[in-house]
Amino acid sequence: MSTTPSTFYSQIGISLCREKKWQEAIANFRSALEIEPTELATRCNLGLALLQINDLEEAVNCLQLVIAEDPN
Repeated sequence: MSTTPSTFYSQIGISLCREKKWQEAIANFRSALEIEPTELATRCNLGLALLQINDLEEAVNCLQLVIAEDPN
């Protein structure tokens, strides 16, 4: 099974979050979303990482998009 570029960036972002490297994680989540902008899990992860650096406005925007797309 091959990994898509979007999944690759997202997985790196998750690994960086585990290391609390928020800025680097955010950059990788953004790269993933440039490739696959409809990926809700990546957008959610981006929102959560943004919360960690207190970028509340952008975090809320990201998470509201996720909820609007999939309210469950």
